[in-house]
Amino acid sequence: MRPVVTDAGCKGIGMKKPTAKRAFRVRAVTAHELPPRRALARSLNWLEMLSATVVGLAMAQPAAAALSCPAVDTNPSNSTTCTISSSQGGAGAQVSVTNTASAGTGDNIGGYGGNYTVINSGAVLQPSAPQGGIFVRLTGGMGSSDTSNNATNGGNGGTITINNNAGTITVQNSPTSSAQGSGPGIWADSGSQFGIYGTSVGGIGANANETVIGGGNGGQGGNGSAVTITNSGNVTVSNLPYGGVGIYGASIGALGGDQDSAATGDQNGGNGGSSNIVNITNSGTVSVIGSTGRYAWGIGAESISGDGGHDNGSGSSAGAANYSNPTIITNTGTVTVNVNGTALNSVRGLYVLSQGGDGMTSSDGSDNGGTGGQFGAMTVVNSGQVSVSSTSTVQPTSLSKVSGGIVVIGLGGNGGMGPQTITNTSGEVGGYGGGNGNTTTTVTLNSGSSVITSGDYLPGVNVITQGGNGGAGREDSNGAVGGNGGTVNITMSGNASIQTNGAQSTGISASSQGGAGGGVETSSGIIDFTPENAGSGGAGGAVTVTTTGGSITTLNNYSTGILGQSMGG
Repeated sequence: MRPVVTDAGCKGIGMKKPTAKRAFRVRAVTAHELPPRRALARSLNWLEMLSATVVGLAMAQPAAAALSCPAVDTNPSNSTTCTISSSQGGAGAQVSVTNTASAGTGDNIGGYGGNYTVINSGAVLQPSAPQGGIFVRLTGGMGSSDTSNNATNGGNGGTITINNNAGTITVQNSPTSSAQGSGPGIWADSGSQFGIYGTSVGGIGANANETVIGGGNGGQGGNGSAVTITNSGNVTVSNLPYGGVGIYGASIGALGGDQDSAATGDQNGGNGGSSNIVNITNSGTVSVIGSTGRYAWGIGAESISGDGGHDNGSGSSAGAANYSNPTIITNTGTVTVNVNGTALNSVRGLYVLSQGGDGMTSSDGSDNGGTGGQFGAMTVVNSGQVSVSSTSTVQPTSLSKVSGGIVVIGLGGNGGMGPQTITNTSGEVGGYGGGNGNTTTTVTLNSGSSVITSGDYLPGVNVITQGGNGGAGREDSNGAVGGNGGTVNITMSGNASIQTNGAQSTGISASSQGGAGGGVETSSGIIDFTPENAGSGGAGGAVTVTTTGGSITTLNNYSTGILGQSMGG
């Protein structure tokens, strides 16, 4: 499908859960970036890392400046609120609320992460410990393997609401070098600096109990819950040697558990947990300033769903628990990112990610490979000022290195590989790649919106949506269809303006790409992409850029005003 550009006034342009027999497996992104089309790290002991983070925060916070908050209530029917008055706060003050619910026992699922609200009514927070001025993470409990049949599901992460009402948050104390880069994603990286942080994480689905006669299925990963953050105050992160974000919210679905691979019969890995929406509204001032060796984001919202478990578990869909609403950033305030460094990965003013989980390979001749999860709807609405400046932005050779004033990325999960040998006649295939779930990615620049970037490879608006790749077949099984790229709509009105000052810095760049179809791996190791065996590629979606007013100005080499692309897989 061709992109559509209309112009009516534009003047320029495993995890393997803790058993004695299995090692850990970790889904998703590396400590500071998206994978280059899912180069997954699967060796980190995730839960040990989370526990260390909780203890470290508690010990580092000065007792005299500690702001006391009520304990998390994990009853799903209850909620807890921590209110900080304007008379509290000061040097060393920090709000830190972390909770991991209890693991499931017997035939019970993991516990719920709790419902928690933090309200800062004008207090000045100047933490002497690293990580965040307001830091809330609620994690569901792991499922149970101690069952008489199938393993149980992980518990859901807790619902989080954070309101920074005219409060001032200044984060400038650096973490130690030993703390950097230790997490499976930025949401769990103890080297990251955050002004405001809120993350809901599902509990891991349990592995099937190998001692059960006849085997069992893996438990489903717990869902991430909704995260809502509102800021009308001043947030500054000014010391970020290992990366930092002014305001960060995430909903993370957990990994599905593994089936009993030692058993005969037809078992399935657990499906990954779904993520929910993240809603961030800023009418205040957010500044991320200084030197960094990794990434620097003004406001970031990530909705990441979990991978399926071995074997043939399906990845879940991002935002699936709340498909009627998008993950959204609304900005009417001022967001400034001004950084330098020799090894920057990404520099982003406003950033939204929605990512479906990957399906797993099938080793069972009676099942397809796991299906990749879909990415959900995403929206950015800007009526404020966004300024992004970097002296050393890297070339975007992978999605992890994509930068810009406004960055929106949607990724469908990849399908799992099909079985080596089919034991029935149903014609198994690799898992289907995840697409966009018939959702739309929207960026709206209203009157009053200003987006300015300074530095190479820094587009004003940069939108990328990709369907997941279809799972490959193996000898007796066929490849699967890739996922669709989804619809992208960008509108610009009134006196909205975009200006890019560096080379290779397009004013508006928007692309929708279908995922590749799965080929077939033959016994000799050759990948066969002939039509009778391979899956077809996914379709690119419609890309529409509409300007009814405003201006787009690019001032350096190789910097197109508006670039729209729709590509099949």
